[in-house]
Amino acid sequence: MKNIIFSIAGLFLVINILCGLIISSYSAFNCGVTSGIIILNALIMFLVSEIKLKDGYRISLNALFPLMAFIEFVVGLFSPERVQDNGALVFILVALLLEGVVLIITNYITKNLQ
Repeated sequence: MKNIIFSIAGLFLVINILCGLIISSYSAFNCGVTSGIIILNALIMFLVSEIKLKDGYRISLNALFPLMAFIEFVVGLFSPERVQDNGALVFILVALLLEGVVLIITNYITKNLQ
């Protein structure tokens, strides 16, 4: 499963970087933000596949996290090209934090219910 996750993430990353080089309105800042989103979400999906979770959690998280990654990606595309006072970056960071918290909680519940 990890090979599939990293292969798909690598393809998305290559396409994202190529689009950043080809499309003039796609700034380097936004390309960097969206590339970071792709990498971080690939790592989160890898953790979902590697951690021993109950099947219900694994299936749910494998559906929820790519949806969240897509939303983060779209927000990153339209993010203003600055770090200060950037609500889009705050949203992305909070979404990533939420994904991490959900993963920790589901791991904790799985271990304590066995």
